[in-house]
Amino acid sequence: MVPELLRAIFEWLPRGQLTATAQVCTLWSAVVLDLIWESVPELRHLISTYSEVTQQWIGDDDADGDFRSIGLEVLNFRDISLGGRWDVLLSYGHRIRTLNISDETYAPEVVEHLKSRLEGPESGSSLLPNLRTLSLEVDSDGPSLVELVSIMPAGLQTLQISAKTIGYKSTAPRRLLEHLTTTPLSQLSDISFIGHGIFFDKVAYGLHNKLVTQSRGTLRTLDLSMFSLTAERLEQIGRIPNRTHLSAIQDRLAEHTDRERLLRAIGRLYPHLHSLDVALVGKETHPWATSISDVMRMLEPCLELRNVRIRCKYWKPLTTEDIRYLGEAWPMMEKFDLDQVDRWSEPNTHFGILQGLARIWSQTLIKLGLPLVSIISIPDAASVEVKFKKLDTLSVEYCDLEDEQIEGVADFLTALSPGPLRIKCLCDPHGYIYWNWSRVGNLMETAWKENRDARA
Repeated sequence: MVPELLRAIFEWLPRGQLTATAQVCTLWSAVVLDLIWESVPELRHLISTYSEVTQQWIGDDDADGDFRSIGLEVLNFRDISLGGRWDVLLSYGHRIRTLNISDETYAPEVVEHLKSRLEGPESGSSLLPNLRTLSLEVDSDGPSLVELVSIMPAGLQTLQISAKTIGYKSTAPRRLLEHLTTTPLSQLSDISFIGHGIFFDKVAYGLHNKLVTQSRGTLRTLDLSMFSLTAERLEQIGRIPNRTHLSAIQDRLAEHTDRERLLRAIGRLYPHLHSLDVALVGKETHPWATSISDVMRMLEPCLELRNVRIRCKYWKPLTTEDIRYLGEAWPMMEKFDLDQVDRWSEPNTHFGILQGLARIWSQTLIKLGLPLVSIISIPDAASVEVKFKKLDTLSVEYCDLEDEQIEGVADFLTALSPGPLRIKCLCDPHGYIYWNWSRVGNLMETAWKENRDARA
């Protein structure tokens, strides 16, 4: 049996059974090892194939100058005097395509030993030549192994950097980015940063620009949520010619930028934008309510948008004119979410607008989120003329719903939808509003089963 078919079969096995499967024969072993080592949660698993690794806790009493902080778990070789299994490490390293490197601290002798072996003629240019996805967690100011040992291959495609708990004076993010910009990562398609933006924002933005710029030709996903995004900073990165997913979700965005200039810069620099996830939230309150038509005019060049999530403090009610404009500007919408972050502001888009959205996105829309309001009369199910063909999720934000409205809302949504909807409500899960929306979902499920049985 060819390896491709074996792999397709083995992928269905629980990970615990793969080890036994690898012992059947040489052919099976090669396929299973490729499968097991394709994704590795921690680098220590690979290092331990070379020589047994031990853990040592460096605390107040025995911390020395080799480590810049106190209270570290340090990894070291138990006994490297007899040498290690370098051929085994390289064999497994060549199989790895996805790797997570957490905040692991290695003893200096481990780093020096690995560097000396990698510089040898038998090692090749990288420890992980086929690595395509790398997730880095930076949680201390100590040096990352990525900075010290040649790990990054030029063919890396996805890079995610997480900086969650390090102190404000930490130099780790800057050092890490400086190292990354020395590696010719010209094939990156997905770049994202997670955690506290202050580190990247104040010390590493220029380095981030350089990292993005050298991958402009291949970039597809760019997460700028770590930064106080401005039109000027988008200009520094430059135009992205590919179909792109752009995320810029952060509560402090609008404190540092003019919203209109930012949105126009996005429209100009990302003409093939496919997904947009952006926040227009900050301290200023003028204009207090945001109109989706105004947003669309600023993003007018982005004719290929399929997924939109925009957060603002307060949305103006959707109108029939907005619906017409949405259908003309973005006719192939798949996910559309207008998120109103000020939960104390009254939602104001009435349920009847859903019928208008069904008319323009009947064949494409899958997920929908709106600040709906139920105080306006609920449309009758018999009034539904066009229904969604693919809709499976409806986010109602903080929409109030009284007991006497439950059946009417359930009937209307049942007539409008292709099947039971996953209804997401942001209210207190222990409150009556949340439970009322759960009852709507249950009634829709019951109605759908009854209709299915009747057709059968």
